[in-house]
Parts: sequence; structure tokens; C-alpha cells
Amino acid sequence: MMIDLSGADVETLLESLEYSKDRVRNAPGTPDSVRKENLARLDAVATKLRDARRTAKAQARE
Repeated sequence: MMIDLSGADVETLLESLEYSKDRVRNAPGTPDSVRKENLARLDAVATKLRDARRTAKAQARE
């Protein structure tokens, strides 16, 4: 799936993921295994966004 996002969109999504990660880390009563799984999913998405941002910046310089 391809989605056209601006640089500002990516920054907003990355910031939102950080808030989500904070909520997951601080959720009372969440088992550690669930917490780790949820944090891993959020980290994977953040990594994809950062990689896409780097690729877009590199292509813009060409």
C-alpha cells in the first residue's frame, strides 16, 4: 500500500507513536509479554516511517 505523506505528516505520526509508546509503557496491569509485543509493533512502524523519510530526503537531493 502506498500513501502520499508530507514531511509534516511523517513527523506527526512519529510524535503520535511516541505518545502511544508512553501509554503502553505506563499502562497499569498490562502483562510484560503484552507490553513488549505492543512496543515492538509500535517500534516497527516508527522504523518504517523513519526509513521512508530518509529515502524521500535522499531522492529529493538527486
